[in-house]
Amino acid sequence: GDNFANDFPKVKRGLFTYYLLRALSGEKGVDINEDGLISLQEAFTWTKTEVQGVSAKSLGHLQVPELIGQGDIFLTIPGQ
Repeated sequence: GDNFANDFPKVKRGLFTYYLLRALSGEKGVDINEDGLISLQEAFTWTKTEVQGVSAKSLGHLQVPELIGQGDIFLTIPGQ
C-alpha cells in the first residue's frame, strides 16, 4: 500500500522497467550462476537491488519491487 512506482526522468520510463530491460539484455552481474541463461529469479534479484539503490539515493521515494510466485523459469539467453 505505501510502496512507490518511480518514474526515472533521465531515461523517460519507469525505474523498474528500465532496470528489468537491462537485466534481460544480459547486464553484467545478472547471470548469478554464470550458466549463460537468465532466470526470472536472477533478473528480479538484480533489478530489485538496482531499483532500491537508485530510488533511495536519487529519487526520494524508496521503491521495493516484489516477486510473487516462482522465479525458476528462464527468460532470455543473452547474446542470442
